[in-house]
Amino acid sequence: MNGRTLKFTWLVVGLALAVYFGLAPVPARAEPNASPLAFDDCGGINVSAANPSYEQQVVELVNAERANQGLPPLKRSTSLDSAARAHAEDMGRERYMTHDSQNPACVWSARVAKYYSNANSLAENIASGYSTPQDVMDGWMNSAGHRANILSASNWEIGVGYYPDGLYGTSWVQDFGRRSSFPPLVINRESAATTSPNITCMYMARGARSACATTAMPGRTGQPSAAS
Repeated sequence: MNGRTLKFTWLVVGLALAVYFGLAPVPARAEPNASPLAFDDCGGINVSAANPSYEQQVVELVNAERANQGLPPLKRSTSLDSAARAHAEDMGRERYMTHDSQNPACVWSARVAKYYSNANSLAENIASGYSTPQDVMDGWMNSAGHRANILSASNWEIGVGYYPDGLYGTSWVQDFGRRSSFPPLVINRESAATTSPNITCMYMARGARSACATTAMPGRTGQPSAAS
């Protein structure tokens, strides 16, 4: 496995149901703080967001990067959020950084599928050691494999997890997916709020995308909801 260090942090990437490559050689795993299965992220458990603002900022940064390339935005999925949060917390608690769970029977794609079923496509980015959403996005975008996941046309939805501990101090996860039977409607590129009366939307279906536009009430802010 070829290695490269980015800002003294480590990044690993998975592409479409297979781990693609790592940017750095996987270091010897630190001794966990608890038994390996004290927190089993492959059990479909749901954990609370450690920093909802960080998660939302990552989603908005991803969709801004996609817009710069003329790509449709990704819909935020609560199912993928749950998968990403659980893995971020598991990596943070156990001080490791790999796609596969500490549970040896659970590879990363099976772990994500516990939350996000009937997927036609899956991908995942992970990172450790970055302090802010912008920092981790810069690291991912400066890596060819991670950038490919972020800008992929194969996926329609995204989930993000962050945990304020880990092998290098923080743990970050992006999970991507597509379920052809659940074409998403994306409002305002998944921005948390808007002060504009004009709202844009994008509908993905049968491999095509359709743009639509509507108008919010003047003076009101919008709060797009997440898909399940």
